Amino acid sequence: PYTFLALGDRGARKGWVEAWQAFYKAFGTPQDTPDVRLIIKSRPKVNELLDMISQAANPDPRVIVWQEDVADMRQVYSAADCFVCPSRSEGWGLPHREGAMMGLPVITQCYSGMDDGHTDAWAIVVEGGTLEPIPSSFEHIAGVWMKADVDALAAMMRWCYDNSDVVAEEGLNAAAWLREHQTFDHTAHRLLNMIR
Repeated sequence: PYTFLALGDRGARKGWVEAWQAFYKAFGTPQDTPDVRLIIKSRPKVNELLDMISQAANPDPRVIVWQEDVADMRQVYSAADCFVCPSRSEGWGLPHREGAMMGLPVITQCYSGMDDGHTDAWAIVVEGGTLEPIPSSFEHIAGVWMKADVDALAAMMRWCYDNSDVVAEEGLNAAAWLREHQTFDHTAHRLLNMIR
C-alpha cells in the first residue's frame, strides 16, 4: 500500500492528529481505499493518547501505531512513501529535512522552523493553517503555534497518493536540493563566516 508516515512524539506538536484526521477525509474507510496506510511513529510511553490507541482494538488495519525504539531513523523513513509532518511549531525541523534527505516527499506547513525561505524547494507546502495559543499543558512553551488546515492537508495527501510517481520524483529532487544547500557543512561554513 501507499504509506504515509506521521510522527507522534512531543504530544500534538508534530501534527499527527491533523494527519490522522486528514487521512480519513482523503481516503474514507478501508472499503473505499484499501491500498493506503498511515503509520504513526512514536517512542514507547511518551504519548498517552497514542498509548491508549495502540492498546485499543483498531477497526482500521490501514492505521498502524508504531511504538518502539529504533536504532536508526532511516529504518522509520524507509517504511514510508510520503512523510506527512505538518508540525504546529519547530525549532528547525530536523525530522522534516531528514525525511526529505532520504528522498521522501514531505508534506508540511511553511511556519516556524520549517519556514527557511526555501521550504517549497525541499517540501510540499500545505497552506491555510490557523494560529492558536499553545495549550497550557505545554508548560515550558508559551505563545502561538499553527494548526494545519485538515481539509487542505487531506487534499494534499490525496494528491500525493493519486500522483505517486510525480511525488516520488519531487522527493528525490528535494533530497538533491538539501544536499546542495542545507547540510551540516553549509551550516558550519555560515557560522565560521559569522564568527570571522
